[in-house]
Amino acid sequence: MGNFIEIVANMEANVGPPDKSGDLNNWLILLTRYTRNNLALSKAMTDDIEDHFSYFWTHDRLASLNQGTYIEDLPRRLKIQVITGYLFADIF
Repeated sequence: MGNFIEIVANMEANVGPPDKSGDLNNWLILLTRYTRNNLALSKAMTDDIEDHFSYFWTHDRLASLNQGTYIEDLPRRLKIQVITGYLFADIF
């Protein structure tokens, strides 16, 4: 089981983060349902939103914390050390 988990982790590292752009596109389409006349967002605005989230997903420091329960299982003191002393050490 440990070997399998290692293979999956290596595969994710080599392939990169999962592509979330499909969900974003679905959300953008869903937004048109709540406007008058079902007007779609302008192409420029859609491009700006996609660029924003592309940058965010590439540079998200907390993405690794959302993938597993390790951070949830840590005591509060260690969570603070990992987040402030390691992930965001350059900011704090």
